[in-house]
Amino acid sequence: MIDLKGKEFGRLKVIKQVKSNNRHKKWLCQCKCGNKTIVQESNLISNHTKSCGCYNIERAIETNTTHGMSDTRFYQCWRDMLDRTSRKKNYAYELYGGRGIEVCDRWKTFENFMEDMYESYKKHSNKYGEKDTTLDRKDNNGDYKPDNCRWATYKEQALNKRTNKKYLINGKKLTKKEIAEKYNLTYSAINHRIQRGWDKKDWIKPMREQKLNKEDVIKIRNLIHNSNFTHEEIAEKYNISVGYVSSIKSKRVWKHI
Repeated sequence: MIDLKGKEFGRLKVIKQVKSNNRHKKWLCQCKCGNKTIVQESNLISNHTKSCGCYNIERAIETNTTHGMSDTRFYQCWRDMLDRTSRKKNYAYELYGGRGIEVCDRWKTFENFMEDMYESYKKHSNKYGEKDTTLDRKDNNGDYKPDNCRWATYKEQALNKRTNKKYLINGKKLTKKEIAEKYNLTYSAINHRIQRGWDKKDWIKPMREQKLNKEDVIKIRNLIHNSNFTHEEIAEKYNISVGYVSSIKSKRVWKHI
C-alpha cells in the first residue's frame, strides 16, 4: 500500500486518504490556492492532476488576452464568473464555489463564452444599459453553462435569488413581490394573507381601500382605539392593507372624519 500523506504533486499537498465508493483509492489534498479537493490516487501519481482546477483557470485567463476584450465589461463578467466559483478567497465564494457551483468546461475558454453569450449581451445592454446587464443562472442551484444562463437586470437577479420563495399562482411561479406587482396589491397585503393562512385563491383578491365608506372608517377607528383587535386583524376583516389601517389611525387618509 502506497502512503501519499504529506507528499506534493504540483500545487497539491496530500492530507489523508478518504473513503471511496469504488476500487480506486482517493486522497484529500490541499491546493496552494487554499482550496481542498479529493483526487484519485492514479491521477496524482501520473501527474494528470496537479491542482484543484485553479491552474487551468489561470491558464485560460492568461491565454485569452489577445482578443481585444480584456478591458470590456463583458470580459470582466467572464473573469468574475470563474473567480467566484474557483478562488476560495473571493468574497462570494461561499455562495458559488462553496455550494458546488461550477463553470462548464466549454466556458473556461473565453472565446467559447464569447461565442455563446456576446450577441445576447449586446442586445440586453442596448435595451437596459451595460451597467444593468448581469450574468444570471436560471436555476440558482445549477452550474454556469449555456442552457442555464441569461443576461438579466439587477432587479431580475434579485427576484431570482434562491432565498426568494416562489408560489404557484394561476399556473405561474411568482415571488411575493411579483404577485403584488402583477395583481396591483401591496407587498404587505400579500405577506399578511400568506402568513394568516388565507386560501391561495384569495391571495390575489383586489384590495378595497378606495371602496371604504364613512361608516367603515368610523368602525375601523373604533376597533383601533376601543378593542383588542390588532392592525393585522382589522386589515383582514376589511380586506385592506396593514399600512392603510395605520394611515386611517393617523388620519393621513379620511382626514375629515
